[in-house]
Amino acid sequence: MKFSLRAIILSVLILTFPVDKAFCFTQFAIVDITKVVQKIPQTQKTIKKLEKEFQPKIDKIKKIQDSIQLKTEKLKNNRLSIFSNEKNTLEKEIINEKNILAIQIKNFETELTKRQEEERAKLLHVIKKVINIVAKKNNYNIVFDSSALFYINNIDNLTDSVIEQMK
Repeated sequence: MKFSLRAIILSVLILTFPVDKAFCFTQFAIVDITKVVQKIPQTQKTIKKLEKEFQPKIDKIKKIQDSIQLKTEKLKNNRLSIFSNEKNTLEKEIINEKNILAIQIKNFETELTKRQEEERAKLLHVIKKVINIVAKKNNYNIVFDSSALFYINNIDNLTDSVIEQMK
């Protein structure tokens, strides 16, 4: 009786379960996003773009640093031969320029970080689109970033395909 009840329940489950779902296997793949970012030419273009954009600010900071260096050397080398009021003026100028330099560096770092994040987001958006194209082309249902996984065995790696697609 127990056996026939189990057989009936199993038969009902098999018959009511959609056939297309029974044979649908989920296809998994991975992509090493870090490797993709390092290998694609768009990364170098972005780096050069940011360097060009921030070069005037770098030059301005270097100019202030050079001015501080010159005034500090002048103060050090001529300590005995300059008057007290000239020495005080030079020291105040050095302190003032150091404060300006600290503000310039802080603003530079903030702006650079913001722009790097903006450009990184754009790049990751493009990479995601390419991953979607490669995954659909190869009939994958789910693609993981390999850095988010602790163990991977016998899973297709789409990294090289994504890099090739982006060249």
